[in-house]
Amino acid sequence: MIFLNNDDFDESFNERIKSLILDDYSLETLEMSAVQMAKGRLGRKFDLYQIFSKTGNERDAELVTHLVSIIAYKAWKLEAPSRVPNFVVDDYNEAKEFLERVSLPDDEPEALFTNLPIKTVEGIELSAKFLGKSQTKYDSRF
Repeated sequence: MIFLNNDDFDESFNERIKSLILDDYSLETLEMSAVQMAKGRLGRKFDLYQIFSKTGNERDAELVTHLVSIIAYKAWKLEAPSRVPNFVVDDYNEAKEFLERVSLPDDEPEALFTNLPIKTVEGIELSAKFLGKSQTKYDSRF
């Protein structure tokens, strides 16, 4: 496994979900897909190397929970796309919302705060704020 380990699946990943995983789509393949989804969103603001190089109890528990939810949803979608339980869909949507909201700039009203490490350049935290303004339009008649 890349980031998760088998202990992460004990509570929320029952035998029924494990049995849904096809031979062609191993648990590791599903995990890679979930991690890539997380990296795509978290990479805007956070230090991905620090996040995904941690092991065991050093990892962010909330992120681990959401990755498991994403994997459960993807497993169900592979086996029975029209019969995905509502609680699995809800957990998946909550995981996506978490990834989106945590990666928002801190001054956004919907932003979530977390203990994930912020990107830094030579020890200076990069600000997640971006203030965009259009250039003032000038009349250029000659």
